[in-house]
Amino acid sequence: MSFRLVILFVTLSLLGCGSDAGTGTAPLRPGIEDSSQSYKGTPSAAESAFWEAVRGGDDAARGEAVNRMRADAQRDPATYGYSAFLSGANSFITPTVVLGAQAAGTMLPQPPPPMPDQWSEAASLLTQGMQTLTDPLYLGFDAAFLATLQLSSGDVVSGQETFAFGMQKNPAAGGFFSIIFKLQQQDAPGALDAFYQLIEYCYGGPVDHAGADAGAFVARANVATLAHRECYSGYHATHGTEGLLLLGGDLHALNGNAQAAGQYYAAVKAASNYSFWPLKPLLERRINGTEQPSLAAAMGLTGCGSCHTNALP
Repeated sequence: MSFRLVILFVTLSLLGCGSDAGTGTAPLRPGIEDSSQSYKGTPSAAESAFWEAVRGGDDAARGEAVNRMRADAQRDPATYGYSAFLSGANSFITPTVVLGAQAAGTMLPQPPPPMPDQWSEAASLLTQGMQTLTDPLYLGFDAAFLATLQLSSGDVVSGQETFAFGMQKNPAAGGFFSIIFKLQQQDAPGALDAFYQLIEYCYGGPVDHAGADAGAFVARANVATLAHRECYSGYHATHGTEGLLLLGGDLHALNGNAQAAGQYYAAVKAASNYSFWPLKPLLERRINGTEQPSLAAAMGLTGCGSCHTNALP
């Protein structure tokens, strides 16, 4: 083999050194086409590893996957916008030990807050995602995370603009973040109002605000006939239905609506994946009255693990 051919071979090899190198012709990437009804695109090896780690509650494997995704996003920003988004969103995922404490009913551990440089890196990755993603589902999620960072840094104007953009692209994600913002303000009535705005978007019309339609909602979630795939459980959010409805029950309880809370708690048990939900013990304590909800507990339920983690390690 000539020296020139060796150089050409090495160069071509380096150009394909990402986490999904060697796959041949580039397939459709996640985050390009509208996936609000069904997932679209072929993830990289690192992106697949990330979701496997999230679902399995494996924090170490998740960290390794994020390192690979960050490297891919830096090497080829145009191709790996989805990797940039996931890497930025990862900064919001609490350790699995927090989910375990919620399930066991023990005192929630307080992980150390991210350092300023970690938030700065997350903002940079999420900004990169917004520049390259075109799928409204992931674009909206990306914007909601980025808006959270902008608002927390005091940049209210940019935060509000970014959040409005995210809500336009993905009302389901924006609606869920609206609940979080109200809980952060310790506004239980406002959080319940935001919950019903999200539920009615998902349902495609009005629902009873006293809980009478909770059973009908979960029945439609189980057969995936709600407005958006972020409204019910799926591969990436195996317990999305359970997490959303438990939160609704807690919000009713915090507002003094015990009967409505009970209807939502009962509806959770009808969700398709309830039998292997890590937070099943928590719901059972809610139902039997041995653990009452609080604003802090409701805020904890908005953590990523409540919906995305399929099993505790």
